[in-house]
Amino acid sequence: MGFLNKWFGRRQAQARQLDRCKTKLDSFMRPSMSLVDTRDMSIPERRQRYVRFVYGAIHALSEKYEMDETERLAVLVMFLKTTAQMHEREVSKLVADCTKETEGTGSQSTTGKGYEAMRQWLDGDAGAAVSRLGGALKA
Repeated sequence: MGFLNKWFGRRQAQARQLDRCKTKLDSFMRPSMSLVDTRDMSIPERRQRYVRFVYGAIHALSEKYEMDETERLAVLVMFLKTTAQMHEREVSKLVADCTKETEGTGSQSTTGKGYEAMRQWLDGDAGAAVSRLGGALKA
């Protein structure tokens, strides 16, 4: 019985950690989205950039919350389905494209811009951080 309690306890702690990460991500992305023209999101290329930006931001959060690749993808899926209100089929395609992406995480890539923006936000520079999304989508 001790094994089951230990296993379920670990799973519950992991779920709480993913929820905390998603809550931080929501707090970061909401002001960012106010700077984005919603028509941009109807363009597949820009929608993919948005997902890469979000994934970069999640990567920065994953360092704080010590998350692995699977957990980062879980947060991305949760975010896209709930906060971004994307349909499951679209989420699956975008996440698959994101994992295949060879763009890299350098500071000039969209993923890198998301990473750097989240790092700034975590360091208390919210204004500079949220303005990066609009620039990343237009790049």
